[in-house]
Amino acid sequence: MNDKTLHTGVRYAVATASVLALGTLAACGSTAAANPQNQTTSTSTDTASSTSEKTNFKIGVGADNPTEAAVVTYLSEKLAPEHGISIELVQLEDSRHLNEAVNAGELDGHIAIHDPYLQSVLAEQPDWQLASSSPVYSSILTISSRKHTSLDDIPSGATVSIPDDPSNEAKSVEFLADQGLIALADVEQGTSTIEDVTDNPHNLQFVKVAGQQLARSLDDVDFSVVQSTYLRAAGVGREVELVRAPQPDYLAIVLVTRTENAQGEDFAKLRDTIEDHKLDDYIDQTFGDVIAGVR
Repeated sequence: MNDKTLHTGVRYAVATASVLALGTLAACGSTAAANPQNQTTSTSTDTASSTSEKTNFKIGVGADNPTEAAVVTYLSEKLAPEHGISIELVQLEDSRHLNEAVNAGELDGHIAIHDPYLQSVLAEQPDWQLASSSPVYSSILTISSRKHTSLDDIPSGATVSIPDDPSNEAKSVEFLADQGLIALADVEQGTSTIEDVTDNPHNLQFVKVAGQQLARSLDDVDFSVVQSTYLRAAGVGREVELVRAPQPDYLAIVLVTRTENAQGEDFAKLRDTIEDHKLDDYIDQTFGDVIAGVR
């Protein structure tokens, strides 16, 4: 195990992007399915294994997220053999299907969300046995606009689209506060809402939309707090990005497994593979425009 560890309390909405440099990804894309039971594999008998000798893992990603698929493909083809394991990529429709499949033991884990988002899911599904394990990467968050070229152009009453789920609403308003556009009440990091805005000098009007729709909302709002991955997936380049910065460690995309496997001995080799710094190098070199490695 190397020294890349998940910070205490680190526990995001899923990032999407175009895979520009991975020739092997196309072969994986055809495996997308909405029902995990439709996936077949010769190693399926290993999925439920709880022995320390487990070496075959089925890892899910969102079918609409080529960045996630590229990361898992790199793990499977380049790093897994070095760590004595094999990894099978499984693409499902969205994070809800991925969570259900991991909880049911049909997947060993998935790489699609950050821990605060997982915690919001578990608050609604308290019987699910899911937990965050190794951090994988951080998404680049932006303030973007099709209508303005600088934050100095923000008009009074400007509309700003932000994600409609609690954990990503928090990161968005905190990001706006970091840029000095609003001020927030002193609340726990990752819990802020628009109700916590204590100073709004531009009289910003918040518009909540689904994360996957943020890039498309640029035609209708003055600004959007949106991840670069969503922009690239929608065919939008950096020209709309006025401010961009990696998200903090607590919002890193993580490996989600069943609770007993998050730190279990039988998943040690999988964690070692994900925590290999070669993955960070690959992410930074290949996708540095939209995501960053977590060291």
